[in-house]
Amino acid sequence: MKKIINLLAFLLGAVFIYSGFTKGIDPLGTTYKLTDYFNAFHLSALTPLSLPLSFALSWIESIVGVFLIFNYKPKLSGKIALIFMSIFTPITLYLAIANPVHDCGCFGDAFKISNWDTFFKNLVLISMAFVVLKFNKHLQLTANKKFTSSFVAIAICFTVGLSFYSYRHLPIVDFRPYKIGVNLREATSVPPNAQPDVYKSIFRYKNLKSKEIKTFNEDNYPWQDSLNWEYVDMSQELIKEGYRPPIQNFIVMHPENGEITNEIINNPDFTFLLIAYNLKDTDTKYQNKINELYNYAISKGQSFYCITAALNNDIENFKEKYKAEYPFCTMDEVELKTVVRSNPGLVLINNGTIINKWHINDIPSVEDFNNKDLLAYSLSEARDSNANLIYIIVIAFFFVLFGIHNTFMKNE
Repeated sequence: MKKIINLLAFLLGAVFIYSGFTKGIDPLGTTYKLTDYFNAFHLSALTPLSLPLSFALSWIESIVGVFLIFNYKPKLSGKIALIFMSIFTPITLYLAIANPVHDCGCFGDAFKISNWDTFFKNLVLISMAFVVLKFNKHLQLTANKKFTSSFVAIAICFTVGLSFYSYRHLPIVDFRPYKIGVNLREATSVPPNAQPDVYKSIFRYKNLKSKEIKTFNEDNYPWQDSLNWEYVDMSQELIKEGYRPPIQNFIVMHPENGEITNEIINNPDFTFLLIAYNLKDTDTKYQNKINELYNYAISKGQSFYCITAALNNDIENFKEKYKAEYPFCTMDEVELKTVVRSNPGLVLINNGTIINKWHINDIPSVEDFNNKDLLAYSLSEARDSNANLIYIIVIAFFFVLFGIHNTFMKNE
């Protein structure tokens, strides 16, 4: 019995930590998802709370998960886990039935599941939380208390610091289709032999005698029996979805030249994309640096575009106020938020491949690029960013090892 309770607590804690981690490394992504929830529930007035709630959710889930894995304050952590699941399980049931938001966002962009799968997952988790709370006396802290307390404190500081770092910079792990290394030509195209959508035809005919309208399929519709049946209409029902490219809405519209998507993704040289989905809320503290980068790109014969979802009046006002001479193009706001988690953010493309992305706080200066190989410099910057991920994985590895030891090896 003791082993089973410890196993349930460990698994429940692992799920909470994973959920909190995926939210913590992408606080803006969680903010956007919470905004979708508020709009779906007609609570748009609560939208300003999206960012604070994003931080709060990641911290609560991560900290409760840490407590559960280390059997630290098991009654408190079990109670919070049960309350947490008691709130979200009914919400996910409504989402499964009404489907106002297609992706629950439980695990950010790392792992997407349907609303019904989310509800059934929550049924399992709320059951586990109930058992853990009821039998919390079996979850005794067996490792050195002072050492475990210190380790838990470090884990909490790490969780909070990680979310703030990811907010001030880009997510340390990018689960979105626009991550560094993706070739936009390949990610937006459908392979020649890809599986297409499969539909079935639904026919409706009216019986001339009874006036009743019946539904038929392709195998039994009475198209030859014109004496008894009259054709009404036909519709198609999707029965199997075919191949969908990872990126489907990367469509760049130029105010004069129309769509220039192919021009961007097929450019053999470098293309700078300044992503500013909302010009009214965009961060302008480094605007002079951005203007200098535009001049640098033009002097090197490279392309530079600002892509936004703003209206024409907002674009013209911005250009005049901040002396922005670069061309402005438009794209869907949701897609721009997916490209880079910063407003604005900078994306560098070479021959259709994303070779680097920068948060507004990390945008390089002209001096960083000048007299250097642009491709080598950008790839070096990306490798430095990946090194941060390696450090995180190493820390997490020792964290999990200690949790396993504390849960299974010492609980005899």
